[in-house]
Amino acid sequence: MTSRPRLLRAVKVHGPSEVGKQDRKHVELTFINERLHANGVFSNVYSATLTSPRILPIAIKKCWPRNSLARRSTVDPAAAKEDALREDANDGKAEAELLTKLKHAHVVSLLYTFSVKVDQDVCNCMILEFLPTDLGKMLKNRHHGKRINLLDAKLYSWQLFAALDFCASKGVAHRDVKPSNLLVDDDLGILKLADFGNAKILLAKESYPPYQVTRYYRAPELVFGSHKYTTKVDTWAAACVLGELLTGRPILPGTGNHDQGKLIASILGYPNDAQLKAMGCDRRPRLIRRDGRGLRSILPESSVNACAFELLNGIFKYEPYERLSYDFILGHDFYDDLRKTPAPIRKGGRRLPDLDFWISEESTQDSDD
Repeated sequence: MTSRPRLLRAVKVHGPSEVGKQDRKHVELTFINERLHANGVFSNVYSATLTSPRILPIAIKKCWPRNSLARRSTVDPAAAKEDALREDANDGKAEAELLTKLKHAHVVSLLYTFSVKVDQDVCNCMILEFLPTDLGKMLKNRHHGKRINLLDAKLYSWQLFAALDFCASKGVAHRDVKPSNLLVDDDLGILKLADFGNAKILLAKESYPPYQVTRYYRAPELVFGSHKYTTKVDTWAAACVLGELLTGRPILPGTGNHDQGKLIASILGYPNDAQLKAMGCDRRPRLIRRDGRGLRSILPESSVNACAFELLNGIFKYEPYERLSYDFILGHDFYDDLRKTPAPIRKGGRRLPDLDFWISEESTQDSDD
């Protein structure tokens, strides 16, 4: 059953214009079939169908200010504590501003923005392109017989690294790379990096709270409390996602931040002074000093072949500057199948999507400009 159309006035960002009004900043939109698609700690996402100025499936992300009645009434105490540790109000304004500057094939596209007022609160809304699922849901389905095969693991992880390469070229750290923030159209083989609510343009001379990134994907400099970090935190997180794609489970599943540090140190060994300095850590972690078991203890040969292991081994380093650069990652032999002619066929006879193998120039984050 089709719902009654909703009409609103919005600010155009990367979305289509009204016919004959391409130079207009504001557009009249109509959409139908608005339904709750996903609810998070700080926002809700609804799916809908845009009917004007063009017929498109869309996602509508609604964000409430930190002190709003709507946010206070829905956030549980644990989430409220987490909210307080973040430096931004996370009301959607900063996310929309960033997405306005980020237009890339593997970054979710911000089409329009609008605001609605409810009592004394203002809800900031973003209309985004819609993809039917996310990598987190696909990984959960893997346990029910829907296995992500090696070609798709390469396909989706390559697109993730390509998105992060572009973001890093703009000095942007996503700071919450995890499977549920990676939108997927599995039929087309397309992945897009989404949820920039915690993203930030990092400046070399500035300090930032280390309480970022979902725990399993948190880089060691964040785990050990560094306030001086770079976009390399995203490289580590993406490698964790790749490891999860290959093994079918989180590879660093710590039960808390301290346990996450213990787990990382059990693999890489206790960090030495040079490594702690490279991570920008002022204090030594309170952990048992011992040699690490090595990456093979969490990346078995039965799931991670030699080529994949070489790639991941080049990323899982304490020193952020020693983690492989995106140009090396995207050009690594592990991804050679994606560049073959003729292209290999995906499971179910599906074709590989067209990929742009252009590499963005990574920002050095050396200035405050």
